[in-house]
Amino acid sequence: MNKRVDNLYNFYKNRNDEKFENPSNYAKLERYITCLYLNKYIKEGDKVIEIGSGIKAFTPELSNRNIEITAVDIFGKYFSSFPKKQNIKTVIADIINLKSIKNESFDIVFVNGVLSHLFEEKDIKKAISESVRICKKGGFVLFTFLSPTAIIIRYGLINKNLKKCKNLFNDIGYFKSFSEDIYKSYFIDEFKKYVKDAGLKHIKDISTDGLFEILKEHSNQLDEEEFEIIKDWQLRVCEKKEMLGLSTHILTITKKT
Repeated sequence: MNKRVDNLYNFYKNRNDEKFENPSNYAKLERYITCLYLNKYIKEGDKVIEIGSGIKAFTPELSNRNIEITAVDIFGKYFSSFPKKQNIKTVIADIINLKSIKNESFDIVFVNGVLSHLFEEKDIKKAISESVRICKKGGFVLFTFLSPTAIIIRYGLINKNLKKCKNLFNDIGYFKSFSEDIYKSYFIDEFKKYVKDAGLKHIKDISTDGLFEILKEHSNQLDEEEFEIIKDWQLRVCEKKEMLGLSTHILTITKKT
């Protein structure tokens, strides 16, 4: 394994799975909004692939639809927890090398957080081009990634790590990564350029968790009724540009024309 893969393996090997099995309100909100938009684009009978089917996989929920779904993960650690269904196929592979998957095999390609673990320009472009390659013409490619603005507010300001953050900016002020090169973030316009260069048509960007991960101590104190109000609010505003820069997670929807 290379350094990137080694870092990821060590990071996820030591993760506390309990918080994902019993997610906090902000994580439930992100999942709720993402799932709603996925289901808007998935049609009955579609062939769907989720690349990044690790600890926060959507494959089990999506498999309730009348679709064929392929789950791809670099380690496959959580595949054993997936429901045993005939419409789920699993593949262990790195997104920058999907050679086992044929061209134009899927109606929907969902790249779930994987690009937030890539740092080299060539790897980012290769990952996106592989996602495009396996998507059918007229199909949709959806990406989730981290926002740098939210990370510096949460990790830097609120968690009092601003001095550490200072050394993590590049020449033009983009906050790229932290935590031993585990996470990389993207500004929306920066990501749109990758999408354009890959020949994809940009459809829309979605703020999946708004301010609610940044303010997670408050989010997690909400009772059930209050959380339903927040879900309704976030759904109403998640496409507005005022919310996009403050969201920790962004969902970008594109089409292969």
